[in-house]
Amino acid sequence: MSRGSVLSLIAGLLVVGCLAQVAMALPDDAGTDPAGQVVADATPVITPEPQPATNASIELEVTPAPEVTPGPTASPVVDANAGPVVTDPPAETPAPVPTTEDVVALPVVDPTPEVTVAPEVAVTPETPVNEPVTAEPAAEPAEPAGPGTKLQGVRIAPPNPAFTWYLSRKNLSVVSSAGGRLGYIPPPVDLSNLRGARVSWANVESQAADNGMDLTVETADIQAGGYPATYDLRALGRVSGVRDQGDCGSCWAFASYGSLESDLLPGQAWDFSENNMLDNNLWDQGHCDGGNDLMAIAYLSRWAGPVNEKADPYSLDPVTTIPDAKTRKHVQDVYYVPGPWGSTGDYSNVKSAIMNYGGVYTLLWWDPAFYNPQTASYYYTGETQDYYTYSNHAVTLVGWDDNYDPARFTYTPSSTGAFIAKNSWGTGFGDGGFFYISYEDWIAGKFNAVYTAEPVKNYRHEYQWDDLGWSGNMGFTGTDENGYDTVLDTAWGGNVFTAVDKEEIAAVSFYTTGENTEYTAYVYTDPDNGPVAGAGPKAMKAGSLEFAGYHTVKFDSTVPVNAGQKFSVVIRLKNPSYELPLAVEARYPGFTSRAVAYSGESYVSPDGMAWQDAAPDNGGETDMNVCLKAFTVPPTPPPDARFTAAPKKGKLPLKVLFKDRSLRKPVSWLWDFGDGQTSAERNPVHTYQAAGTYTVTLTVKNTGGEDSMEKERLITVTQDTKKIRPKVDHIKKGENPEPNDDE
Repeated sequence: MSRGSVLSLIAGLLVVGCLAQVAMALPDDAGTDPAGQVVADATPVITPEPQPATNASIELEVTPAPEVTPGPTASPVVDANAGPVVTDPPAETPAPVPTTEDVVALPVVDPTPEVTVAPEVAVTPETPVNEPVTAEPAAEPAEPAGPGTKLQGVRIAPPNPAFTWYLSRKNLSVVSSAGGRLGYIPPPVDLSNLRGARVSWANVESQAADNGMDLTVETADIQAGGYPATYDLRALGRVSGVRDQGDCGSCWAFASYGSLESDLLPGQAWDFSENNMLDNNLWDQGHCDGGNDLMAIAYLSRWAGPVNEKADPYSLDPVTTIPDAKTRKHVQDVYYVPGPWGSTGDYSNVKSAIMNYGGVYTLLWWDPAFYNPQTASYYYTGETQDYYTYSNHAVTLVGWDDNYDPARFTYTPSSTGAFIAKNSWGTGFGDGGFFYISYEDWIAGKFNAVYTAEPVKNYRHEYQWDDLGWSGNMGFTGTDENGYDTVLDTAWGGNVFTAVDKEEIAAVSFYTTGENTEYTAYVYTDPDNGPVAGAGPKAMKAGSLEFAGYHTVKFDSTVPVNAGQKFSVVIRLKNPSYELPLAVEARYPGFTSRAVAYSGESYVSPDGMAWQDAAPDNGGETDMNVCLKAFTVPPTPPPDARFTAAPKKGKLPLKVLFKDRSLRKPVSWLWDFGDGQTSAERNPVHTYQAAGTYTVTLTVKNTGGEDSMEKERLITVTQDTKKIRPKVDHIKKGENPEPNDDE
């Protein structure tokens, strides 16, 4: 078969049709809880799974990628105090080519005709009416589908063209090059839609504040003063040391940590272990066989890392067990920062990201013919590539110089200006490990990401089914008002979990596949219709996210669950910039072979009313899991009711100020003033209208329980009467009154 025929066949077959939930390898102390769910701090119980069947067999003129036999069912729970997940390297067997099906039919879960919304949430989650404030007016709720009704078709995104292109060339992206090794491999997901958008940063600042983070430079300050002509994070102490990846295709890991370490500087200086990311990302790639940002995000978002470099030092050889390695940060948000469409354009997004977050992960096409070693400058003109989204190397942008002389490049761009980039080829490369990239470079600065982190004590447990992360996009097809088939811009996803302990659901995380995506997130307890419950949601949060990427959203109030209790998180996503809004974990043999999905884990819906199980009960060989995680905090202790009152005595009418002094953060208050009157205010002012002595009681509540304090005879109110002098006869001094005749 000719190479062209192979490429055509691959392009027609490869798609996120072979989908599954990950079989995540567990730490040595992992096992199952009484409910049969795998927990990260028990004894291992491992049941081998059968090798997935090959759905197609074609002859390829490429080097086969290693295939990994799916392991046991993944742990959906990660303990914040547990170490990272460590896995054995994949066995090297030829990889089959996945089959393609653009629209797949999934089994229908009978919808609940009516869902009563909990009093505290004034929305109907099973209908698409949960628009954020900035969204369009909600449509009228649709009639719920009856049992067995066939829903709109599930639409799966075709594979990334760059990924298909890579498959035909295999090791091209990781071959040695002048100066060092490369290592970027395009992911199965096509992210080319992320270029060209201009974001306002307003919601980015708001979300950062919600997560307890301060942006380094306020957006208003940037807009008012513009961007400086030169900016260098090295001068601000916000660049970690230059590393050397050696003869290993690991640039993607070094560039990812170049961004994360820079974000934490100057306050926190870290050197994270690229080695641990290479060995434990769960994708099929070997230790030095290359990778990409989605692999890094999957590894970090499931709390497998980052690990300290001293705990797992860099090596060109894989190491399968690092017993003392501990996760040092929790990565909760990674933003994809859009660059311009063409070889020139507006880099405001990238410059804002550098100033706000530090180093920015970016891609380029490295060809030594376009590098000038005398000036440490690089300008790729795009002449050797027919499609500029193809990349083979990742670096970290750490600044810029608008006045950089174009004559310093091997090929002269038409204008001045260049980014300052940190490479991972040691200090002997370029200018101490750094080099300049022209603004007109065909690839660099167009696709970018920034990594952020939070302390490891932010949450107690992480619940998930998508250990391999974002590897496919999906949406739904429907009909427009004219009866024509169309792809809907809204999709719903939900995951069902079983609580491993008494705790409280505090946050949810998910991916957005395009800029300015509107979301509504829900929490349900005891779901009885797929991922939803007839009693309605216990918590809800709605908003809009400026950047595509991985996001964590905190609920305004937590939802308590007991050990062994089922709960679910549900997400509604509306993406105005991309027609497939839901990120899923999909199986690609040779890349994400550990992805395994089982019935009852993930659900999808076009409208939030009629739900489909994302994995038919077929042994986990195909299908998908929704990229949607839940985070918990320890149970809130019940409050300790306390209060004061002043004044405690006085005449009618007596006005008294009551002040709540309760401990452990109550969220509701109920005062009983003893005169038949009550108040739900925290610090009420009450006026007594009748004389008497009154006993006052305060009852406070939070998610952990309630407590009351009663103070007997606390308030005394007296009648305001004027003193009356007794009547007496005026007797002159020295005179005695005459005796009464009656005496």
